[in-house]
Amino acid sequence: MPGKIIKQYMWGYQPHFRIHVETVTEILLQSLGCKTDVEIFLIGFRADEGNYPICVEPEDSYISPSQLLDVQDRARVIYQEHPRRHLIHSAAHMHERMHSKLQDACRAEALKEALDRHYLAGELSFFVSQSALVEAYEVHVAIGIPTNLLVEIPRLVTREKDYTPITSSLVSSAVSEILAEATKALHGPEPGSVSIIERTSAEMARSAAQRFVWSMIVLSTANMPILLYDALNEIATMRYERREGLGRMLLASRNAAWITRKFTLNQPVNLRQHRTVRKLLELSGVKGLALLTDGQKIYGLGSLEDGYDPTSESVFFITIIGQGTWEIYHCEQCLLHVQYGRPMLPHPRLDREHFIDIAERVFKDAEMCNATILWELAQAAAHAEHGTMLIVSADAAGEARRLSAQAIVIDAVPVTANDIGPLTAIDGAVLVDPKGMMHAIGVILDGVATEVGDPSRGSRYNSAVRYLGTSEIATLIILVSEDGMINVLPDLPRRISRQELQDLIANLQDEAKKVGENGFNLEKFNKFYDRLKNLSFYLSSTQCDVINELRRRVDDWLGNTNNMRIIYQELQPYPGMNDSYFLDEL
Repeated sequence: MPGKIIKQYMWGYQPHFRIHVETVTEILLQSLGCKTDVEIFLIGFRADEGNYPICVEPEDSYISPSQLLDVQDRARVIYQEHPRRHLIHSAAHMHERMHSKLQDACRAEALKEALDRHYLAGELSFFVSQSALVEAYEVHVAIGIPTNLLVEIPRLVTREKDYTPITSSLVSSAVSEILAEATKALHGPEPGSVSIIERTSAEMARSAAQRFVWSMIVLSTANMPILLYDALNEIATMRYERREGLGRMLLASRNAAWITRKFTLNQPVNLRQHRTVRKLLELSGVKGLALLTDGQKIYGLGSLEDGYDPTSESVFFITIIGQGTWEIYHCEQCLLHVQYGRPMLPHPRLDREHFIDIAERVFKDAEMCNATILWELAQAAAHAEHGTMLIVSADAAGEARRLSAQAIVIDAVPVTANDIGPLTAIDGAVLVDPKGMMHAIGVILDGVATEVGDPSRGSRYNSAVRYLGTSEIATLIILVSEDGMINVLPDLPRRISRQELQDLIANLQDEAKKVGENGFNLEKFNKFYDRLKNLSFYLSSTQCDVINELRRRVDDWLGNTNNMRIIYQELQPYPGMNDSYFLDEL
């Protein structure tokens, strides 16, 4: 890094290694459907006598060695109180190795406590690796994830069962994969230069999902969790008599108190017998029944009783929802979504807050818009078995008359979510007004072909785009394709705070003023720039000019210092941008 002198020196490539871990972490989380910034620290405890007994990389961030002075003492307390503290291993070398590893884990826990306590009032929650000896320092890798994100994602509450750690979420499992790989790389030569994390994000995502499912099996049964994840991927892709696999399983021990059995298999079917399991899957889904599995075998058909205690986290639903796609639930909470072997965080098919925001913006001039009713109708439409289209028009009555030759026009009547299923059984769209009054069904849309469209999508999508593009009436379209994809048209970007955008530009300007000085932090500048780049839709022409000039100033300085230079495409204002995309006024 140009002009940067490392005072808290552990090894020569420590900033390169930290940035590498940060990049790999963000790519992995994004592959799981979780796009977020993370914070990485490398904390080294000197293994012998010398200057800087504690080093922190980066040394100009929110954490300083002085805040970590009590970590070693706290680690000793955690070790003394640990339930495995008094375990004795028969072989002396094994006893020493296991307790040394336990002491190191206790220091990682103490370090996590300190980082959580000192980092900006708990904005981040940290995960900390075991240490690796790099030159004179025992180095821990710490990954900070936004606390609000960890609270929002679906997760388990139990943290340990019978001394076995429980992975609480797909995100925490993915972070554990990164920490393990980073620690492995630290053991290699010149970490950050020669030794790096070599596993792909796809490999680590798969391992993270397997680890997460492994924890669910530990919670629900006493079996060795080895088959379930791979078996579900295989079974979900199989057909039975040309039908896609649709059905449910219950993951529970054979003696679970809250399971009612309809029947029990005399010879349980091993999950490796994919075709037989796929055949049995046809029995599930009727009257709430599901195949019963202990994670290794199918042992019966049954259901979950109403008296189940959710705090036990001992019974999980597995739902195969389509070709190659399956999910795991605890009660009503989806914990994991997998599609053709690719694990993802579960996301609602429609985002309520964003949908209501779009509806209120589209119909801001309408006499009345009941956004809550429209949301309920959109939710119902999203579950249409063969796809459908819901048209919300500010002049639904006029559109019903205009399209009467290609629609079934009815006397205006309130429509409910329960009505949507039967109404979408016929071809054509359902036409309602912003109050939730239905005016026509089976509507075939018209519209003039335009340059806007997507040849990779079907006729339903492109007819909706044509209709919306040529209509002068305020219109909202909820489009559900046969493959389950959902589009809300117009797809308006979320509204953001104008002040937050201006503050971010000010931060970029403040950092750029330090170019060429010891206080300049290129990494911090690039983070501010990347955030603004992600928000480029909202930038005015003047703001784009300011940001582009700051970028050029920094890049020119980098070029003059003979460092590698990245060529950035200049930010450009979006023609459709206006003040309606901001939450606050000038």
